[in-house]
Amino acid sequence: MCARYRLLLGALGALTLAASAAAQDPGISPDSTEDAAPIATTAPATTETASPATAPPSPVPAFTPGPEPAFTGGAPPPPPAPVAYPVYAAAPAPPPDPHAGDQRWKDAHVDRVLLVPTAETHPAGTWYLSSYEVLLLQLGYALSDRAQLSFTIFPYFTKDPLIPMDLTLKAVLMRRGRARVAAMGSATGLLGYQSTEAIVGRMGGVVQLCFDDACRSSVSTTANAVLAGSLILMDGIGAIVRTSDSVALLLEAESVLPLSRNTGQINALAGAFGVRFSGRSWGIDLALGGPLDRRTKPQLLPFLAATYRFLP
Repeated sequence: MCARYRLLLGALGALTLAASAAAQDPGISPDSTEDAAPIATTAPATTETASPATAPPSPVPAFTPGPEPAFTGGAPPPPPAPVAYPVYAAAPAPPPDPHAGDQRWKDAHVDRVLLVPTAETHPAGTWYLSSYEVLLLQLGYALSDRAQLSFTIFPYFTKDPLIPMDLTLKAVLMRRGRARVAAMGSATGLLGYQSTEAIVGRMGGVVQLCFDDACRSSVSTTANAVLAGSLILMDGIGAIVRTSDSVALLLEAESVLPLSRNTGQINALAGAFGVRFSGRSWGIDLALGGPLDRRTKPQLLPFLAATYRFLP
């Protein structure tokens, strides 16, 4: 009886201890009769990584739309008209010069060297005025592209006037490639000679050879026969060497030879060299010339010729 009583008291004590333990630890059910071992928990270690420093972004201006036009009803307003910008067209090219390759339109002295003529004429319809040594005057007109007429006079008026004059017609017979050929007929006379007029005729020709297709530089040779009851030959050779569009060098030689006995000892030999300044409407020749016979004085004389022409 005593042993059972002690066993019963021990069981009651164990139950009392279990109930107090369950009340202190809620994770243990009060129905559990075994002591629950505490569970140890460990928090995971965390590592913080610092992000690299970055520059703050630049502020972006905010777009604020403008106020929209109020629609008051009816037809919608038309779209704005397109802006018309001026269109600038390129300037038209100047028309080509129809006379670009014709030296006759570029040189007012195209029909002669100094005194030696060339085989060329002025353009058709051209009037021109020339002066030789200031006092010897010449008026000319181009009848066509191949013929021109010139009248030369020395207006020397005294009590007994003696006026030299000359009328010459030049005609181009051939103008082909770099060769030119022309014929001339002249009437030369003295007005007031022994109260009458003395007129002689001349006939001749010119051959001109060009150094280039445009005939800017050339050499000309001429021969004239004076018909005055006796025959006198007047010939010459001249060269034009152009250095630019407006400047050329001039060189020529002339001779007078008797071809009949009754002309006596009439003869002469002379030469000249100079420079030419010329354009479409004007020309000036400056030269020095004289006899090639060294016994004749003076040896050199100045020579001046000028021309102004009126092109068609």
